[in-house]
Amino acid sequence: RHLDDMYGASLYGDILKFEKKITTEGTHTVTAIDKLGNETIKTFTIDKTAAKKNAVNANVNGYKNEVKEQYATNGNTVTAYISINEELKHNPTFTFYANGKEIKVIAKEDVIARASSNAKYPYVYEVKLAIDENLEAEDGELTFTVTDIVDKAGNKTADITKVSNGKVVELDRTPNRVTFTTISTDNKTVEGKVYYVTAGDTVTFRMGVREKFSENPVVTIG
Repeated sequence: RHLDDMYGASLYGDILKFEKKITTEGTHTVTAIDKLGNETIKTFTIDKTAAKKNAVNANVNGYKNEVKEQYATNGNTVTAYISINEELKHNPTFTFYANGKEIKVIAKEDVIARASSNAKYPYVYEVKLAIDENLEAEDGELTFTVTDIVDKAGNKTADITKVSNGKVVELDRTPNRVTFTTISTDNKTVEGKVYYVTAGDTVTFRMGVREKFSENPVVTIG
């Protein structure tokens, strides 16, 4: 209808002139009424605030989330995700790096959008990186960035370049290297490199390695 045929418009019960601009963020309802009393109701949202992030995290399968130092090797999967307070216009872009060198960009269609139990940040976007022999990457710290974060109104969130909880994920596909081994006993009976022990003696075995074990190794004597 032409504006001259309209009786008026109301915004939350107040008379609103047609030339008035509405700039307040939030959801607004406009009711247009013609001379016969017919109503047309329109609802629209003004959003000028970019999406806000909550958690930015990464986990290696097999580790509990609270473990701050995690290691990934062939056969592992690294899950990276962000949680935010509103739905995005499209999936963001996740890019993984090893030792600061880009190793993989996750296609937008491979990003998983799911719901979160956090009412303030109910939207989660996550990706999975498979660690295998086909992944061209050096050992070292595994990091990721999240870019092109745009909400449905077109507001852009700043690129994310680090996790929010201080967690470190290390890519380590090189077997640990033994640097030395020694064996000794409190029995002084020695012939060359042969040690003689008897009941009650203590045998001590020492081994040096290039890096720390995640758990104590098993030593078999026999």
